Amino acid sequence: MLNRFLLLAAIAIVALVGVLVATTGLASTSYKDVPTGAWYAPYLDLDSISGYPDGTFRGEKLVTRAEFAKIIIAAINESPSGSPSSFTDVTSDYWARGYIERAKELRIIGGYADGTFKPTNYVTRQEAAKIIVLAKNIAPVAYRGEFSDVSSSMWSAQYIQAAKDAGIISGYPDGTFKPTGQTARMQAAKMVYVMIHGSDVTTTTTLPSTTTTTKLTTTTTIPKGSDSTIVYITATGTKYHRDGCRYLVKSKIAITLGEAKSQGYGPCSVCDPPQ
Repeated sequence: MLNRFLLLAAIAIVALVGVLVATTGLASTSYKDVPTGAWYAPYLDLDSISGYPDGTFRGEKLVTRAEFAKIIIAAINESPSGSPSSFTDVTSDYWARGYIERAKELRIIGGYADGTFKPTNYVTRQEAAKIIVLAKNIAPVAYRGEFSDVSSSMWSAQYIQAAKDAGIISGYPDGTFKPTGQTARMQAAKMVYVMIHGSDVTTTTTLPSTTTTTKLTTTTTIPKGSDSTIVYITATGTKYHRDGCRYLVKSKIAITLGEAKSQGYGPCSVCDPPQ
């Protein structure tokens, strides 16, 4: 059923000439420093992680704890807090104070025993794993020895395992995770994408050549909450949404509420679609 919707959507948009390659989940946003085919390109169409005024994304740039706090708060559709800073090294006029404070209020990010937050320190991979697991409300799980450099006695082990199980993080070809390694913007983009959509991007599909153009126009008035109510999904997500939800990527797919439920999609907790 999902493949049928993807095919119809592709035909409705363009007259296909030659061979059309349709890659679901690919970002429409382009940056002049992101090469065509870069592994992280599909994850860049997110409001929570934006580029720079000069048109670059700077994927290899490391992410600070303050920046990661802002990214996560934006990703879960929260607003900065207006409360005073809880940390001695975060001043009232610091640009990320509201994001840091809101993350603390939600128990997503904490500070250090000395009362500091260390906002300019780079966020480590194990810190990022824990922050996203908490932001996503994923239950920590017992560590199963996934990586050679992570032991069950580490404070982050259960969060790393939960993030691995959810597809949010992965290790390196040598079997390590590098928990104390720093997190680059391109890595953070993938983590947040999977956190929002519940799954990774899909693989490339090649459709046969055709010159046929089909215009699909549907106007439907249906009682609210009906199984035929139109909702929207993405090819890589697990939730259905109202039109205009911030979690919808450009490749949104119209589907009936009944079909969404029958295929295992659940309601988005942000836009509160019909149930």
